Amino acid sequence: MSAEGPAEVAGGPETTEPTLSDAEPTSPTPALPLQGRLRETRMPALLWRLTASRATGLLKVRSDEGVEKWVWFVDGQPVFARSNLTDDRLTDRLLQRGLLSRAQYEEAQALIANKGSRRSGEVLVEAGLIPQSALDEALQEHLLHMFDSMFLWEDAAWDFDPEGRCEETVTLGRPTAAIIMGAARNRLHMHEMWAAVGHPSLRPHLLARDRAVALIEELDLLPTETIWLRRLDGTQSLAQLLGEWDTDERELISVVFVLKLLGALAME
Repeated sequence: MSAEGPAEVAGGPETTEPTLSDAEPTSPTPALPLQGRLRETRMPALLWRLTASRATGLLKVRSDEGVEKWVWFVDGQPVFARSNLTDDRLTDRLLQRGLLSRAQYEEAQALIANKGSRRSGEVLVEAGLIPQSALDEALQEHLLHMFDSMFLWEDAAWDFDPEGRCEETVTLGRPTAAIIMGAARNRLHMHEMWAAVGHPSLRPHLLARDRAVALIEELDLLPTETIWLRRLDGTQSLAQLLGEWDTDERELISVVFVLKLLGALAME
């Protein structure tokens, strides 16, 4: 795991901190420092940069209140997560979802306490407390829940360790872009999205319009969101689009926000 302080680099006083491009030489995105704060690099941007960079390693996020979350990535995809919060523990999530009874929960806690190097999920399945299919679904939901909470954090320290590895992995089955779109649709604060989008006088222009279908699928857009994507041709400003009587501000701005984050949209 990486140290809490600034990452060390070789060389004299003119050297700079290591970046993701150092760890991933073929990264298609601009270099991202290996540590920072969420007030400077918001979670949607951080998540997308790790994905676009096809980064492999461990992202550690620590709030000033002492909450810690760890997310492992393989080739830019989040594959597993842990936290020091009780509500984030797998067994607690299974209990909340009704997949474990209170008696099964107590049994699971005892089994996991003595599991040694074995995986918690593996122990639960072998004990017959939960079927493998339900565990797989719960692990996917567990990973999404980790991000869902961090999307709302105003600030926290984060660092990325390219050497971090995790034996237990989860296949989400959802593109990272769709996860971010879901957060924009339901969770992110409007002021945060407006700060990233820019002034209402700007005209959103979808780049490479031949990729529209691929973007619709990647973002898992709703029908009304798809209509907005197809209308973003640079002929109308955000103010004009928002002035239409039936415009849902969050719906429009969330589409514009995510498309701009992905580099698929220009604001003119």
